[in-house]
Amino acid sequence: MSALDILQHFYRATGGSAWQRFEECDSAGTVVVLQKTGTIRYLEDLHSGGNRTDIEISALDIKQANGRTGIRIQQEIFSSPLRTIPSASTTAI
Repeated sequence: MSALDILQHFYRATGGSAWQRFEECDSAGTVVVLQKTGTIRYLEDLHSGGNRTDIEISALDIKQANGRTGIRIQQEIFSSPLRTIPSASTTAI
């Protein structure tokens, strides 16, 4: 049994194509670094796998966003211009 077989089994067991009606996952939470509290937000396109994570910890002057389109990784740090970096690995399942 391959990893793909296992994933397909659990996909079918948890609703199969019913998952296709969902477009995105939007999560928000709190992050603590060096005893300083900030926010984290994660968005994911459930069909393409593209995602974006935003982290902000004002007390540490951190404002960072990272995203992945499936082929390339995009990164924005401390309000610098958005730059595109080739992805080290892309896996399609």
